[in-house]
Amino acid sequence: EASKCLESAELILRGTPCGPVLPLQIEYARLTILYSRRRLDTVLERIPRLLEDLELRGMEAETAKASFLRACTLKETGSSLALKGFESLLEMPGICRDSLLLGLSLLHTGDLRGTEGEYLTATQLFERALPLLEASGVPWALADFHAVVAEKLRDQGYLSAAIDGYRSAIEKCYDQGLSARVSYLRVVLAETLIASGREGEALTELVAALPVIERESFEKEGVAAVALLREALKRSKADSEALRVLRNQLDRMRKGVEL
Repeated sequence: EASKCLESAELILRGTPCGPVLPLQIEYARLTILYSRRRLDTVLERIPRLLEDLELRGMEAETAKASFLRACTLKETGSSLALKGFESLLEMPGICRDSLLLGLSLLHTGDLRGTEGEYLTATQLFERALPLLEASGVPWALADFHAVVAEKLRDQGYLSAAIDGYRSAIEKCYDQGLSARVSYLRVVLAETLIASGREGEALTELVAALPVIERESFEKEGVAAVALLREALKRSKADSEALRVLRNQLDRMRKGVEL
């Protein structure tokens, strides 16, 4: 539906005198739609031209947003250029006036630094990101913050703190009605609870997550994982391997077609 609206706007513009800004805004909107539909190669192919045009016209805020989209796309494709993209973004003048964009850029940079084992640098970036995301007043951004930080804490073995972080993320996602995200985070939380010896709590999280998960379509391995978990719940004993398979499947679905 959004794509059709953009196409209609383009047709109107072709016969109407207008400045250079609106077509660039339409192209940016189109690229964000392509990103949400996982057409990442197309985004990476077309966004350099958009950035060139935005920079040529001195549109600093729009350049920062398009650069963020490019960096996110690179991150989703697993490109090693993603970190450089986010770090370059932090130096752009157009980002300073946007607390949400700056906070998310710091969060992604910290996430990538933490993935490389640079946890001290990651922590410093997270500390800078939090007040900006709080100031933005965007609940899903704060949920992402808590989820990313929890993952890095878990990677370092700080399971209790990671559990608190995941629960904060779940609460914020739940308040926003993001049921698919909530279910995914509950599975990750259950894994973390099992790792910390809190199996009873893990089972509670799975009981809450499974109804949403079972409503969705799964590949064969996902269906098998759900079946294993159903059996585990009957025995009141969580299966860590089934959880791992289910989490991986959910993650692929989350990065493809949203639940």
